[in-house]
Amino acid sequence: WISIKATFTGHDRHSILEECEFGEDAIKRTYQEAHNEEVLAAYVREMLMEQEAELIEAHDEIKELRDSVS
Repeated sequence: WISIKATFTGHDRHSILEECEFGEDAIKRTYQEAHNEEVLAAYVREMLMEQEAELIEAHDEIKELRDSVS
C-alpha cells in the first residue's frame, strides 16, 4: 500500500510517514483489544505487553520523523 501511495503522492515523505503512523495506530488498537481478553495465559499477556511497548516506541519514532519533514 505504501508503494502505491508513494507513486501517487510523488514520494512525499510526510504522506508516507502519515500512512505508516495510521498503520501503527491500527495495530495499537488491536493490541489494546487483546489486553481486554480475560482468558489469556499470563505468559501470553506478558508477551503482548512487551510487543506493545516496542510498537509504541516505533510509533513515536515514526511520528517524530513525520513531524520533522513537514
